Amino acid sequence: MLIAKDSAVTIHFQLANTQGKVLEKSQQPLAYLHGGYGNIFPKIEAALEGQAAGYRVTVDLNPEDAFGAFDPALQQTIPKTQFPPGVKVGGQLEGQDE
Repeated sequence: MLIAKDSAVTIHFQLANTQGKVLEKSQQPLAYLHGGYGNIFPKIEAALEGQAAGYRVTVDLNPEDAFGAFDPALQQTIPKTQFPPGVKVGGQLEGQDE
C-alpha cells in the first residue's frame, strides 16, 4: 500500500540541527492522516506521498517550512519567583497569555 490522500500514516523521526546534533528522536511512532489536513509539515508530507512502508528519507526544513522564523517579540522572561513549586531544569511548563 502506498501513502496517498486519507492514508493513516505512522512514522518514526529524528530531529537534528544544522550541525547534525540530534535534538529529538521519537520513542513511539507518530501517527497522522495524510492528505493536506495540516497534521504534519507540508514538506514532510510531500516527501512521503506515494511511498511504501519502510521508506526512509531525510528532509531538510527551513524555518518557513516548519514553525517560522524566530520572533524575539514573542519571547517572555518570567521571574523565577513566579514559577510553581517543584519546577526543575529540563521540565516543561504550560502558560497562558493575557
